[in-house]
Amino acid sequence: MKEIRKGFEKGLSEEDVELYVKVNMTARQWKKLEICLKEIKIMSIFENI
Repeated sequence: MKEIRKGFEKGLSEEDVELYVKVNMTARQWKKLEICLKEIKIMSIFENI
């Protein structure tokens, strides 16, 4: 329950909070995933040049 409240306090949408709870990932894991996805996006942009 604490995590849900923290998510709303940080401005996450209800869908984001529900997904966060379902996946059961820590904030550190989310951050690593976010970084990996950004790197993939950047790499795909350079491949299209």
